[in-house]
Amino acid sequence: MEKTGIQKPAADPIAFIILWFVYQVLYSLILRYSYPNIPAKIRNTLPNRLAGLIPAFLKGVVILSIVLTVVLSLPVPPKLKSEISGSFLGSGFVNNSATVENFINKVVGGDLKESLTFITVPAQNEQIIEPSEKVDLKFTTDETTVDISSEDKMFQWVNEERAKASVKPLVIDEKLVAVARAHSKDMFNRGFFAHENPDGQSPFDRMEKGGVTFEVAGENIAYAPTVELAHNGLMRSPGHRKNILNPDFGHVGYGIIDAGIYGKMFSQEFTD
Repeated sequence: MEKTGIQKPAADPIAFIILWFVYQVLYSLILRYSYPNIPAKIRNTLPNRLAGLIPAFLKGVVILSIVLTVVLSLPVPPKLKSEISGSFLGSGFVNNSATVENFINKVVGGDLKESLTFITVPAQNEQIIEPSEKVDLKFTTDETTVDISSEDKMFQWVNEERAKASVKPLVIDEKLVAVARAHSKDMFNRGFFAHENPDGQSPFDRMEKGGVTFEVAGENIAYAPTVELAHNGLMRSPGHRKNILNPDFGHVGYGIIDAGIYGKMFSQEFTD
């Protein structure tokens, strides 16, 4: 564990909160000095007052979405994260915020790699091997558990996505599951986030070491507080979506490791 600096799970949300606070101050100053210049006859009319409720409501929705999203991205108790993401209103507000993040990402260009609630790196496919990217998590932890429930959900959702695309369903391969879980756990244990581990092993090296035989293979990884955000983030990312819907793949292994306040690590291993 690093003894100096702000850890990765808290750094981005804290920076976001600071920027939001600055925005609120500027917004308030603009209103304070511009509002008195509006003629009283216009300010006091009923239509004007009613119209003022609309931006106030929308602002409230945005603020609540951001607050819940920031809470999910901070190192807070898992029970609180579960209650937020599991509630009807909470999940709706967070998904709304994630959609806005995705829209901004498309505007600025590039694949979705990092947001307040989702981190990934370019997908790996043995047919098209991208340059390996690495994210330093700024923390390590060995207090982890396997999240079997989330693995089951991801398996179901991925096959539902493949069904929509008229692609054959994937079948669980226990050897791939072992490879996926080991990699997700290793990333938490050694504080890195990448397809290639610190020993220089690629996903395909790890598959071969795990006794997996294949002609084609691929790997997706993600770091997020909930399985919903991880799945949605991967599906919004073209490279990861391509792996998920690849008709050449027939077997899969999911490794979802829960590190409590630090969130969850996701590995998807695909083979023919």
